[in-house]
Amino acid sequence: MAKNTKLANLLSLLVGASFLTSAISCAASGIELESGSTLTISHAEFSRFLPHAFYDQAIASLPHVYPKHVLLASRRTGELGEVRYALVCFKESPESERVTIQAVAVHGRQAWRFETYAPLSYEDTLVEVLEQISKLPARTSSGSVGDTGGAGRGPSFACDKVAAGSIEAMICADAELSALDRELSGVYAAASKLATNERPPQLKAEQRGWMKGRNECWKSGARRQCVSEAYQRRIAELQARYRLVPGIGPVRYVCEGNPANEVVATFFQTTPPTLIAERGDSVSLMYVQPSGSGARYRGRNESLWEHQGEALITWGYGAPEMRCKKVR
Repeated sequence: MAKNTKLANLLSLLVGASFLTSAISCAASGIELESGSTLTISHAEFSRFLPHAFYDQAIASLPHVYPKHVLLASRRTGELGEVRYALVCFKESPESERVTIQAVAVHGRQAWRFETYAPLSYEDTLVEVLEQISKLPARTSSGSVGDTGGAGRGPSFACDKVAAGSIEAMICADAELSALDRELSGVYAAASKLATNERPPQLKAEQRGWMKGRNECWKSGARRQCVSEAYQRRIAELQARYRLVPGIGPVRYVCEGNPANEVVATFFQTTPPTLIAERGDSVSLMYVQPSGSGARYRGRNESLWEHQGEALITWGYGAPEMRCKKVR
C-alpha cells in the first residue's frame, strides 16, 4: 500500500489530539497486521460516551502504572466515517523498545476495544489500526468482528430445556450473548478456585442472585442490552474482586487534609473499567461513568471523581462530598 500517503491522510485525523512527549496517561480475536504486529479486537460494553470514558481513564490511570511513560499520540474522540473512536499510543518508559496502541470504537449500538504492540517505528502500525477501525461497518454487517472461530457455539448451559420466550432462550439464540455467558462461566470458575478457602457459599449465593437479576431483564424495554450489560458488569466485578486481571495501585487519597481520613483505591482494566476502594473497614466496587473530564467512578453508595491529582469522594448514602488529594 502507499504507506506514506495513508500515513499522512490517516494521521491527519489525529489533529488536535496532542502528539506529546510529556507524561500523560492511558472473548477477542487477533488480526495479523502488515507491519508484523497482532491487533487484538474484543467487544466492549456499549455507551455513546465510551470514547470519552476510555480516554479519561487512560489519562488518569497511566501515571499509576508507568510513571515514566511517554505519550506519543492520543485522541479523545475522533470520527472515521460512521465510527467514533478514542486512542492512546505510548511507550512504558523512555527506554522501552515497544509502543503500546490502545483504542475503543463505537458504531451503531456496538462497541469494541483494540490493542496491539508496535516497534519504535510505530507509525505504520498506527495507520493500520485506524484502517481496521474504519472497516468496522463492513465487518459488523458480515459478523466477522470479534469472531474467534466459535460462531454457532451456545452458552455454558444446555439450551434444550430452557423455556420458550425466556431470557435463557434469548441467550441461546444470540451468538454474542452466548459468548458472554461462556466468558462469565470461565471467570466464575477462576474466581471459585480463589474463593475455596474464603467463602465459596457466599460466592455461589451471589451468583444465583445475579442470575435471578439477569432474568429480570425480561421486564426491560431493551432486553438484549440489559442482558449484555448484566454479563459485562458481572464479569468485571469478579475479575476485580478476585484480582483476575492486573490492578493499578494501590492509590491513596487523603481527604479533607486529615491523614487519618484515607481512601485507598485499586484500578482494574476490566470492561467496563472498575476500581475497588477501601475506607476503614468498608469496601466499595465502582464502575467507570461518563465524564466530561477526569475519571469518574460510581458504586452502590460511593463515588470517586479524580481530576488532575485531586479527587471528590462520596462515601455512604447521603454522605457529604469529600475533597481529597492523591498521595504517593
